[in-house]
Amino acid sequence: MSPLEASNTTMLVAANTFRTTGLVMATIAVVAYLGYLAYNYIWGRGDIGSELELAANKKPYLEDAELETKKLDLSLTVGLATIAVIGLALPLYWLGEPGRQEGYIELTTAQLASRGEHLFEESCSGCHGLGAVGGTAPYTVTDSEGGFIANVTWRAPALTTVLYRFSEDEVRYVLNFGRQNSPMPAWGAPGGGPLTTQAVDELVVYLSEIQLDPAEVTAEVDEGIEQSARAVVVAANPDLQGDEAAIMAEVEQYIEAATEEQLGELLFTNPIGSGAYSCARCHTAGWSWDSNGVAVDPEQPFSSLISLQVSGGGGFGPNLTGGATVRQFPNSVNHADFISIGAQDGVAYGSFGQGDGGGQMPAFGVCVGDRGSSDISPVFGFCEVTDADGVVSERPGVLTPEQIDAVVAYERSL
Repeated sequence: MSPLEASNTTMLVAANTFRTTGLVMATIAVVAYLGYLAYNYIWGRGDIGSELELAANKKPYLEDAELETKKLDLSLTVGLATIAVIGLALPLYWLGEPGRQEGYIELTTAQLASRGEHLFEESCSGCHGLGAVGGTAPYTVTDSEGGFIANVTWRAPALTTVLYRFSEDEVRYVLNFGRQNSPMPAWGAPGGGPLTTQAVDELVVYLSEIQLDPAEVTAEVDEGIEQSARAVVVAANPDLQGDEAAIMAEVEQYIEAATEEQLGELLFTNPIGSGAYSCARCHTAGWSWDSNGVAVDPEQPFSSLISLQVSGGGGFGPNLTGGATVRQFPNSVNHADFISIGAQDGVAYGSFGQGDGGGQMPAFGVCVGDRGSSDISPVFGFCEVTDADGVVSERPGVLTPEQIDAVVAYERSL
């Protein structure tokens, strides 16, 4: 049983307990009422004659001694019991109401996440991997006229930090309309896909449940830097192939001695999570499917039509070479701010840029999962973290300010 299913079961058990208690109380009330009716029917006086004889004011009633003892005591006891029940039940109901509301939200979230998990396994895990940790997808590269060039393997990014970098609305947009020039299709009905709006919401809730903790994000970024440095070291020293100890020693030395610009390049090409943290995935054409490897593959008859990668040369994202970033951002502070907060729908950035709501440029320095979302959003509050003492704080971004400054230094050098 997965953690989501276990949580869902716990919520259902709790819900069934409340439901069972309510049904028992309702049953007791109904039985008591039926008993009262039966009592009145059995012990009521029968039809003994004419209407005149049945008239209540023509019959001798109970003596005062009986009315003021048994009858009065019974009435007072029933009234006192009723008042006691009301006096206790209403405050207890009021005290339990916030918990019932929270329980309802938790139960609903668990149910949506469980459905989203099954949807993800059926529709998304084939590319993004089980648990959304990243994977690969087959893809056909074509020319500008749709002519075949090559069948390649596309690196589909991990989604375990997607709500750090993209708002919920942006994630929903990508699910609905897909990505151009990539294997990502339109899944939602607004984009012509097979999934309903509710199904897309369930996927978003599931993704919110599997996002990594900030410490895990930091560890992944560091691991990615190490992998990038390894590629640089092995490319520069091919004779080290097979000597893992020597490679790791060179990697550690390279990272320790790296300039800000060199560190920025390692971050720019970060391969961890199938490129989830990488700038090159969008800004370097062919990076997601390793066009350099395809270009030298003799088994590919059209490999001569594939261009080698130009770091920052443009792809899904704009070209960053030839001083493009310097023209867009007059100074490095503006540049760093944009990488930190990402593009926002309708908000201008740089000298001549404007964001849209399609999840184009993610935020790397702050958590933006809640940006643009409403109080009724299924994952509202993702970016807020409450510690054991009840202190609420904001989740950090996936990159530190120093790492973003390093990326800025590298991009401005292209």
